[in-house]
Amino acid sequence: MNVLKLSFLFLISLSNGAFAANCETFQGYQLKEKLCWNQSIRGWITASCLDEGQTCQAKKLFLSKIKMPTRPLGINGQNPAALICHQLKLEVLILKDSHNQEQSFCRFKDQSMIDANAIERNVK
Repeated sequence: MNVLKLSFLFLISLSNGAFAANCETFQGYQLKEKLCWNQSIRGWITASCLDEGQTCQAKKLFLSKIKMPTRPLGINGQNPAALICHQLKLEVLILKDSHNQEQSFCRFKDQSMIDANAIERNVK
């Protein structure tokens, strides 16, 4: 019986790790940035924005309601998420994760960044 309890506790401890913050370093030509997956925004955000008490523009965007007059349509291969960044007058950066997969990010004036697709998913 004790072996069964220990096995159960071990499995629970493994599953809790799956809910821990998932952070990764993304890289561009001249930029290296630590970003973390945030389930509440369903996207990547600058790691320091998740620190308690830290206010960054990327985080503030999600605390306010994102309103767009129209959802942009990607034409000729344009990324609709990146077009939303342009509508918000944000810089668009393409960075690669540890698996060499490209991801587009919006960068704010305070240098905080957010996954462009997270913004697109949350546009009201």
